[in-house]
Amino acid sequence: MKKIGKIVLIVVIVIFMGIATFLYLNYNNKDLKVVGTDPKTGLILIEIEYCSDVCPDNTQIYTIFKDIKSEEECAKIGGFEIHDPAWGSYLGCGPSE
Repeated sequence: MKKIGKIVLIVVIVIFMGIATFLYLNYNNKDLKVVGTDPKTGLILIEIEYCSDVCPDNTQIYTIFKDIKSEEECAKIGGFEIHDPAWGSYLGCGPSE
């Protein structure tokens, strides 16, 4: 029984972290700053502000494609995957230079 409880706790923590990341990326940047269009893909580029674990000291500004929401989509367009430096979760897809 204790083993099942630990597994359930781990699953709940993982789900919570995923939901928190999703909410942060989608709702913390309500005023998305459109910075232009990528000349190679024609996709809209936005600027996001992201802080992972030591905020606000380690806040980063990233330029990402607005509508690319997965690593697979990013790979298809030849973009640069951006990951959380502390936790490794996918943050967005930036243009390759």
